[in-house]
Amino acid sequence: MKKPCYVIGVDYGTLSARAVVVDAADGAILSSCTYPYPHAVMTDSLPTGEKLGPEWALASGEDYDEGLIRVIRGALAEAPIDPMDVVGIGVDGTSFTMVLTDEAGEILSKKPEFARRPHAHIKLWKHHTAQPQAMRLQEAAEAARAPFLARCGFVPSCEWALPKLMEVRELDREVYDSAAYALDLCDYITWKLTGKRTRSLNSAGFKSNYVPGIGYPDKAFLSSLYEDGDFGEEYHRFMDGPVLAQGACIGPLDPDMADQLGLSPRVMVGPGMIDGHTSIMAVGMCEPGEATLVVGTSIVLSILSEELAEIPGVCGVCMGGFGPDLCAVDTGQNCTGDMLNWYMENALPASVEREALAEGISPHDLLSRKAAESEPWNNSLTVMDWWNGNRNILCDMSLRGSIQGLSMDTRPEDIYCALMQGIVCGTRHIIERCAEYGAPVKKLVCCGGIPCKNPFLMQQYANILHMPVEATTVSEGPALGSAVFGAMAAGLYPTLEEAEKRMMLKERVLYTPDLEHADAYERIYRRSRNYHDLLGNMEQPR
Repeated sequence: MKKPCYVIGVDYGTLSARAVVVDAADGAILSSCTYPYPHAVMTDSLPTGEKLGPEWALASGEDYDEGLIRVIRGALAEAPIDPMDVVGIGVDGTSFTMVLTDEAGEILSKKPEFARRPHAHIKLWKHHTAQPQAMRLQEAAEAARAPFLARCGFVPSCEWALPKLMEVRELDREVYDSAAYALDLCDYITWKLTGKRTRSLNSAGFKSNYVPGIGYPDKAFLSSLYEDGDFGEEYHRFMDGPVLAQGACIGPLDPDMADQLGLSPRVMVGPGMIDGHTSIMAVGMCEPGEATLVVGTSIVLSILSEELAEIPGVCGVCMGGFGPDLCAVDTGQNCTGDMLNWYMENALPASVEREALAEGISPHDLLSRKAAESEPWNNSLTVMDWWNGNRNILCDMSLRGSIQGLSMDTRPEDIYCALMQGIVCGTRHIIERCAEYGAPVKKLVCCGGIPCKNPFLMQQYANILHMPVEATTVSEGPALGSAVFGAMAAGLYPTLEEAEKRMMLKERVLYTPDLEHADAYERIYRRSRNYHDLLGNMEQPR
């Protein structure tokens, strides 16, 4: 890079979109801009008043389209650079967040005739009403010995493309027949930026049952799911578009989009990526056994493995899913920040709020301090963090959370501590399952907003995992990871590893295990495993 080169990373989260302007030479974040979605997550009703049932989670197409312009222009306005020196853009988004469009790429729900139709709206990753379709898909795939089943933990998720499309087909055929394409959010955004409809290997491999070297599920198998029509042909049409590996280049910005953003039409755009996975690049993970844990609304645990590991009860595996040559393992937990916010909004005593206000700190900070001071290794409560279902190991979105061991002596900080420990125990169970099937975790780096703000949770990770844990000190990890792919799309680095090493987040905090109370923390985990097996269905296919 002989002259200044800058790249932009765009991160579409559950509640807001964010963009960062990054110096491609060293990964320095020069500016950022966040756009909270005005409609947030629609769980009760549409903007037009139509009521939604349980387990619905929709997003607004207007919010996503407006957010793209707002965050990029906003970040550029704050950056001390010439926008003409921006050369690349990378994008990530929550997944599988299904965007149904017409042939031209317009979101169906933005059309007046579909504004009142819930199934035309964007279905977020945590939209869980397609559980019956996921169960039926699993039963049929097991009977047919479908090859894709082993790559998704042998249990298809209702969060993914196939069950969500099956649900629309069955419950609103007019919307289904009017849609030309079903895109993951990150692929929709890259289409909007470039005018080219593509699929990222990362999203297709983990969320649309695409297997490298094989493709999408067999048309004949898919068609066998319905007596009417040809679902195999329909699904392949919905997924139409070349599948591009991470680190590739889709092409330059569409001229009209470049004009709206105030950028050069020569800016190159890389394939999109699942939001939790880009942090692999942001922290420079590129060796087998290295993993990142993104802790936010939910948790995404991304593991690099040398060999292809098909793991029962784990979301998915995809060769080259994070980058070339290695097997990518995608796992996670459905309810982290959401669960903690539930406690704050629905179960926090007013006395805690008053005490936090008097001290000038947040209730989170107050309860974390009190939990740390109250011998957390002796906490007798056990939490199953299934407020929003279980993504791994049980893969059952109908499961519900629980708090075991409450007594008249239980204090708010005890419950808060147990919620934290429940999250960590869930992560450890997943890590142990991955190691059992050939994908061990040897190094763990935590990213996202919560690791930056809650040292108590990070210390619980070190204590219960019995291993050192690193945490980044800034929250823009996903957006920075997307910027790395923007640099690759622009051809600034010969390999993804080189781009990672130069641009990764370098400041971290190291948390080491509490060896003095190791036995007590081990008892906490074993108690959690006992309740997990008691309350969940452990009949997993092998």
